[in-house]
Amino acid sequence: MKKIGFLFLMTLLSNSSFAISVEEHTAVYETYTLEAQGKYGKAIEKMTKMLEGKSDDYFINYRLGWLFSLEKKYKNSVDHYKKAGASNPKALEPWLALSLLHLNLLDYKNVMNYAEEVIKRDPESYYGNQRYILAALRLKEYSSALEKVDEILKAYPTDAVFLEQRAFALAESGNTELAKKAVTDLLLVSPSNAYGKYFMSKPKQ
Repeated sequence: MKKIGFLFLMTLLSNSSFAISVEEHTAVYETYTLEAQGKYGKAIEKMTKMLEGKSDDYFINYRLGWLFSLEKKYKNSVDHYKKAGASNPKALEPWLALSLLHLNLLDYKNVMNYAEEVIKRDPESYYGNQRYILAALRLKEYSSALEKVDEILKAYPTDAVFLEQRAFALAESGNTELAKKAVTDLLLVSPSNAYGKYFMSKPKQ
């Protein structure tokens, strides 16, 4: 069984684009077990050892970014996600992870900043745009939200989330007539949408 396992592992390594040795591959698998057990510190120790001699490795830094976020050591998490992003400038994953991390922390300014990094690399990124617009709405930056949502709706014309964000931004910025039209569009694709029904039930001024 050990021989079969070793040969299987070697096959995996020969097909992998990550610069991970046999020993490190085994250690990575062990970190998933430790993560499932909630032993984030021990998993971090194993992954950190792999950084020796390859501090800019994408996979190791990305994995450490995730593990440090679970450990609630957010500065370390941010540092490693950024290192992963720097090592692969076209990658979306680190910036998506950073935007979600700061969304969970209710740090909306940084959500916008990191979501913008996603959008620079992929202008039609669903989650990059969604998080940017949500953060802009939370910060009451309605013009920024509208600019972004109008652009992304070209790619997702019937998406209920973006239609709701557009309706909300228009309503909050005082564009009542445009908001009504936006809510009508929203309810056409999502008849039970809570915000749309609330908007339509409000007393007319």
